Amino acid sequence: MMTKKSIFILMALLPLCLQAQFKYDLDILKEKYKAYNAVFLEKEAHLLLDFKEGEVVASQNVKEQILILNQHTKAFSNDNIFYSGFTGVRDINAKTYVPAGEKFDEYETNNFKETHDISTSIFYDDSKLIHFTYPNVQKGAVTSLQYHVDYKDKRFFRKFFFQSFIPCMHSKFVIKYHKNIVMDYRMFHGENLPYEFTEYKKGKYKYMVWEATKLPELKTGNDNFNILYYSPHIIPILSEVKYKGVSKSFYGNMKDLYAFYYSNIEGLKTESADLKVFVEELLEGVEGDDEKAKTILYWVQDNIKYVAFEDGMRGFVPNSADKVFEKRYGDCKDMTSIIKSMMDCAGLPCYYAWVGTRNLPYSYKELPTIQTDNHMVAAYLNQDSLIVMDGTIRHLKFGQVPDHIQGKDILLSINKDEYKIFRLPVLPYYQNQIVDSIQIQIDQKMVSGKGKRSHVGYNRMELAYALYDQNEERLKKKLNKILNKGNNKCTVSNYEISPLQDREKSIDIHYEFQVDDYIRSYEDEIYLNLNLQREYKNFKADTTVSIAPIGNDFHFTKTDVTSLEIPSDYELKYLPKNSSYSNKQFGFNIVYKTEDNKVILEKSINFQFLNLPKSEFTNWNKMIKQLNKAYRETIVLKHQEN
Repeated sequence: MMTKKSIFILMALLPLCLQAQFKYDLDILKEKYKAYNAVFLEKEAHLLLDFKEGEVVASQNVKEQILILNQHTKAFSNDNIFYSGFTGVRDINAKTYVPAGEKFDEYETNNFKETHDISTSIFYDDSKLIHFTYPNVQKGAVTSLQYHVDYKDKRFFRKFFFQSFIPCMHSKFVIKYHKNIVMDYRMFHGENLPYEFTEYKKGKYKYMVWEATKLPELKTGNDNFNILYYSPHIIPILSEVKYKGVSKSFYGNMKDLYAFYYSNIEGLKTESADLKVFVEELLEGVEGDDEKAKTILYWVQDNIKYVAFEDGMRGFVPNSADKVFEKRYGDCKDMTSIIKSMMDCAGLPCYYAWVGTRNLPYSYKELPTIQTDNHMVAAYLNQDSLIVMDGTIRHLKFGQVPDHIQGKDILLSINKDEYKIFRLPVLPYYQNQIVDSIQIQIDQKMVSGKGKRSHVGYNRMELAYALYDQNEERLKKKLNKILNKGNNKCTVSNYEISPLQDREKSIDIHYEFQVDDYIRSYEDEIYLNLNLQREYKNFKADTTVSIAPIGNDFHFTKTDVTSLEIPSDYELKYLPKNSSYSNKQFGFNIVYKTEDNKVILEKSINFQFLNLPKSEFTNWNKMIKQLNKAYRETIVLKHQEN
């Protein structure tokens, strides 16, 4: 029987019990982290692998608790849980604990809305998200989330990220696995992470545990750069399974990965009578292997519509070439399938190939799993040359590596038992160019002129995508933006554009323009800044916050040539000094000169990096500072009396 004394003791301990469900003194945390909107109390994931009826089953428990520190609650009120056809989510428990004196009131989320998580670049995929809102989120409250993930395919384990964009008091990842299972893992960017790793055995299970405390927020400063390049994370790998005395390699090396990939193409139907007849007609009169391969690639790029479709294993298995040929659309795998078949019909050496875009920072050597690649292409081998044939890149010149896979590993399927891995090259900056050459005149405060702008390499491809299939109104708006000079009072007129479809030639734009209210004058002098285009003037890197690299799509150089005809009643009084900055990864050069009655400015800027690390930010900022100083320079023209 419970006495009055025992009831009193229970009531006295109740607030302590409620407080104890959070491992920390929340009042202390509120003071320590008052400069932040919120802080993670717990960020945990427990991965379990066991046997059930002779098969490996895998599941994961996730737990997250966030303490809200101020009135800025919107970012923490809504949450999502992502999953796909390879995983299932169950037992979701989402709550808000709201302080009420010495205790917490508990509010449970009951409304969960499931939707498809379709990327803007994908027509359909099986990725889904469960959206929900924590009730009554306010300053001092704690949001709590727990759920269970079931893995239908053990190749698709989730990554575990230790840090977040708010501080984290406790981050923990556990792998618990049966003693007859061999687990492996890869950790990335853990060099400066203050974590503890323990490994032990208990009963029939083995454990690997990573634990870190009092982690600062993940500072990026670059929202467009993939966090995989700098955020500490772990990728679990199921390497080997032992059952009834028999060991079977599952997913621990390149041999296992390639076996899985080959199984997805092994049953493809490659022969098609209709396609063979079509290829013969398409290549009639075409001489040389390269010209034939080019003709095939351009036909696929121009006639097979890119429609990304990912649904379970359809994210890995291409459609047969005859099906793609009939429907005239497909994703990267389908385009690879039809290119491979058309090349086979033409008797040209071509292979299925897998490659990761630069959104993924991994190589096959460090991570031999499906998380290293996300794209499929055909690979044409002509003697010692490897030419990537990517049907999804409409305006890319034959022989050029698509810009989004430069510098990446590419995996070629030679036959069932043989594969090869190559490292794709990075196209040098001088093969990707923009040259904008203008001749200008001045009239009171207005500058007017004619220009020719040429794009080659990847710059050509980008411009072709920007201008392709635009109506006249949209085309004019785009050209006014691309060709803008001086200020927001610039207008472009009388433009002519060379054919966008001819990938072998540069895209040239001939145009006229005028810029009102640009020239400054005082008494009998005119002050004119010949830097009518001032790219990258606001591109200073924040060295105090950002740890993410500065990303660049490709190496390139931009050249501007501005030629001013000096009015007959003026003479040149001041010509700015030349300016330059150069290192191995970036630089600029600005040169002023005079010819006859003209002043000419030649400016070039070159970038020779894809990912610029933080260690180079100081030098980058030196260049930007010097470039901005050069941008402020003006020539001075003085009026001459007749």
